[in-house]
Amino acid sequence: MANLSTDVWRPLPDWLGGEQPYDLNSWQESETALALAETLDEDAVIVEGYAEYATWRPHLAYLRDPFGDPDMEMEIDGVGGVSILAKARVFRAGVHFPAFSFEKHAETEGFGKMAKRMGFSVVGLPHYTVWHLYEPSEQDLQHMQEMEEERNSRAQEEKEREERIKRIKEEFKDPNSQWEKDKAGIAEKTRQEEKAAAEKKVAAEKKEAAEKAAMEKKAEQAEKKIQSPDTASTAEENAKEKPPLGRKVSGD
Repeated sequence: MANLSTDVWRPLPDWLGGEQPYDLNSWQESETALALAETLDEDAVIVEGYAEYATWRPHLAYLRDPFGDPDMEMEIDGVGGVSILAKARVFRAGVHFPAFSFEKHAETEGFGKMAKRMGFSVVGLPHYTVWHLYEPSEQDLQHMQEMEEERNSRAQEEKEREERIKRIKEEFKDPNSQWEKDKAGIAEKTRQEEKAAAEKKVAAEKKEAAEKAAMEKKAEQAEKKIQSPDTASTAEENAKEKPPLGRKVSGD
């Protein structure tokens, strides 16, 4: 083995997914990429990751298994520049990082192609991970600043909310216990009003029943008086019809 390349990832902030495959220059050649190379100009360079260069190559980074055997090896053609182990005899033989198009590739990928052309083996370790330093882009830095401003704003709002609650408790002491007292007072007042209304209703019904009974009694007495003549009037009429005692009644 003359050249060795490792799987390269980079750690990311949580809001960017936590981690990411970084070096996509380590890959195995595909028939699609070889056919594509035949259609390009002599000085053209295939670059991974662009739609116009759809190579469908297996990338070392995407084959990573965090629990896989780190000593597992696989033959590759392109080499990434983050982590390369190469024997000195490779360079002595003239293999280098071409600054021109070599088999439609340049730099580290051209290095891998050139090494294989000169008979050296190129091997990758898909499960041996090397972590690349996270270097935030301008957009990342702007987003981090916005996140920091938003975090500070939320912290300020939370602080103001706590201060408002504290002031309310100091001014009203314990609003919860006061509300319980008010609620109990309202319930007691409602109960008393309902009791008074019920007593008033009972009294009204009793009064109505008494008035009804009195009216019925009065009507009954009036009816008896109509059916029985007045005793005083009857006695007076009898007295007129009978002569007084000891007096002779003269006849015609």
